[in-house]
This record gives sequence, C-alpha cells and structure tokens, in this order.
Amino acid sequence: MRSFILIVSLVAGATIVAAQQTVQTNVKETEAIASRSLETFRQLANTGNFKTMGFESAEEAAGATLGEPIAVSMVTLEDLRAYQSGSDPEKLLKPSDKVIYPVSSKDQVRSSITVQKTNEGWKATEFGRPNLAKLLTSALQRSSTANQVPANAHFAVQIPALNAYFTAYRANGKLMLTSVIDDSGLNLAAGRTLPAEEVFGALAPIAQKYNGLPM
Repeated sequence: MRSFILIVSLVAGATIVAAQQTVQTNVKETEAIASRSLETFRQLANTGNFKTMGFESAEEAAGATLGEPIAVSMVTLEDLRAYQSGSDPEKLLKPSDKVIYPVSSKDQVRSSITVQKTNEGWKATEFGRPNLAKLLTSALQRSSTANQVPANAHFAVQIPALNAYFTAYRANGKLMLTSVIDDSGLNLAAGRTLPAEEVFGALAPIAQKYNGLPM
C-alpha cells in the first residue's frame, strides 16, 4: 500500500513538473515576439485608438512598456462537467499555448498583448483587453501578497465556456485558484483564494446545466 501511494505521489509530482516546464517554455518562446509586437501596439494606440486600448492619451500609449508575462492554462467545459469532488484538479488543466503580457504606462497596467501559438508558430493575436489585463494583474498582486507567493510563480487559468479567469499557483503540490471577478451566478468572489478542487467541485454542477449561450 505504501508503495502504491509513493508511486501515485511520484506520478502526480512528475505531472506538475512537466506542466511547469511547459509554462516556462511557452513564456521563453514568446518574449521576443512580445517585444517586437509592442511597437505595433503603440502604433495602433496612436491612431486614435488609445482610449479603447486602455490609455488616457496617445502620449501615454507611446510610452507603453511590457509587464511580466502571464501564461494561460485552460479548462474545457466537457472536462469540468465530468469533474467529481475529490478528483485531481491538475488533470483538468490543458495548455492553451497562450501568454498574456500586461502593458503598462508609468507603472500602471493599462492594456495587454496576447501571444498565441498558431499553425504558423507564435504570433501576437490580440491587442487591448484593458479590463482583463487589470483584473488579472490585480488578482495576481493580491494573491502574491496575501499568500506570500512570488508573482512569477503564478499563472492564469481560463474556463472559456463560463467566461471565467483565475490566477493560480501551487503550494505544497496543491493547486490554488484566485477568481479575478465577482460573479454571483458562478459563486465567485474576486480576490478569494481556494483550493482548485473546491472551485472545480462548485463549478461542475453549473457546467452540467450550462446551455451553451453567452453568460
């Protein structure tokens, strides 16, 4: 019995290490692309789009800088529907091959650049989404301070079907999630950190009832 427990623990540990290595690889591969895309971002913001991209002025956009990248993992609706309380939440995480780079002005997060892997390789696929950028970085900072976990140890978890985002980290081998939004329908409170098995356990019945319409 002890041997079985040891094997299970080793397998779980290997899965977590592999996931972390994938995240690190994705971030490393996107750094140069994000840096090159920043100039394109500035040009887009300076053509009268600065407000929709999250800036107060074209001058502010012209001085925009990249923040620390946030790798994104994904949870599918099908997997969430099948999740049972007590199961390993790590198994729900899938690589999205997506990294979000906050874009700041004067140390204030204003917007973002999303770099994603396509059939042609890594490319900048989204410019803007200021609200998401601010929510993610705010939740990450709160989680980092409250839980004494370095910011660069965090990543993001997205559940596209439920329009839900979390910041995430691992503590003693346990996956922890912090919701970035308040959503009474999903029983989520912004800034609240819970073990992933509790979050997924609470969301599974909602996912099972979800009819596919925008939430």
